[in-house]
Amino acid sequence: MPHLFDHLSEVEEKIRKSNLALFLDYDGTLVPFKDNPEDAVPTDALIKTLRELSKRFFVSIVSGRMLKDLKSMLNIGGLSFVGLHGMEIEDNGEYFIWEGAKNVKPILNMVKDEIFSNFNKDGIYIEDKGFTLALHYRSFKGDTGVIKDKFDEILREYKELEVVQGSKVLEVRPKGWNKGKAVKMLLKDKMFPIYIGDDTTDEDAFIYLKDTGITVLVSDKERDTNAKFYLRDQREVILFLNWMLKL
Repeated sequence: MPHLFDHLSEVEEKIRKSNLALFLDYDGTLVPFKDNPEDAVPTDALIKTLRELSKRFFVSIVSGRMLKDLKSMLNIGGLSFVGLHGMEIEDNGEYFIWEGAKNVKPILNMVKDEIFSNFNKDGIYIEDKGFTLALHYRSFKGDTGVIKDKFDEILREYKELEVVQGSKVLEVRPKGWNKGKAVKMLLKDKMFPIYIGDDTTDEDAFIYLKDTGITVLVSDKERDTNAKFYLRDQREVILFLNWMLKL
C-alpha cells in the first residue's frame, strides 16, 4: 500500500479543484492511545490545527466516543462531530441519533449487567457509552484470549448486537449502523472526501469511499485494509494536516 506522502501532488490537485470534506478518527489517529481513554486529550497544537482547518474546509471528527465527550475535548466552532461509530451526529446545529440504537437499548442493558459481573478484574476498564459498551484491556496483564472468548460467549445469543475489535478494546454495539453510513449522511453534492483513521471500525468508511475519495489508514504495521494509502502514526497525520493548511 502506498504511503500518502508519496502522492501529495495527487492530493493537492484534488484539494484545489474540490469542495473538500475531511473526516478524522480521534483515538489512534489524532492522539495516541492511553490506558485510560480520559487521558487521551488533544494538544494545544492539534486544537489550533483543527481550528484553522475548519475555517477552510468541512471537518468532521468521527469516533467511537460519545458525542458529548468529543465536543468537550474539541471545543472548536465549525467542527462536525460523529460519535458512537456513527450512531450520534451533530452537524451545523442539527442532532441525529440512529433510531435502531434506541430500540436495542433494553437488550444492551441486560448485556451490561453480565459484562460488569464477569469482567471485574485489574487492568480492565469498562466504559458505558449509553448505546454501546466498551471493554478496554490495554492494562490487563493476563491472557487476553480468555477475555475475548468470554466476551464472545456472553454476546453469542444476542443477535441484535455485534462485537467490534479495536486496539486493545472490545465493543458491543447494535447491528445495522456504522461510520460509513454516517459519512454518507454528511457528504453533500460535489464534496470530495478525505478520510483518515486507524481503527477496524473505520473500514466501513473506507469501503463506502473506495471509489469516490482518498482513504488513509494510520498504522505502522501492514494489515488488510480497504484504504488506498497509509500514514505511520499521529505525528505523520498532524504533518499532513499542517501541509494542507499551506496550500
